[in-house]
Amino acid sequence: MGFSPEGALMIMALRDSFGQTTILSFSDLDKNPKLPSDLFKFLTPENADVISE
Repeated sequence: MGFSPEGALMIMALRDSFGQTTILSFSDLDKNPKLPSDLFKFLTPENADVISE
């Protein structure tokens, strides 16, 4: 992971088990944006086992 002098994430390198490297570069990041609560909604897939306390 590489960060700007201000502490913003700029680059990330990921290496997989095959030795391949993926480089992700970031720009114009919006840190901690306000998102509507209904943006993320989990739907349980059919035939999923649900375990609850």
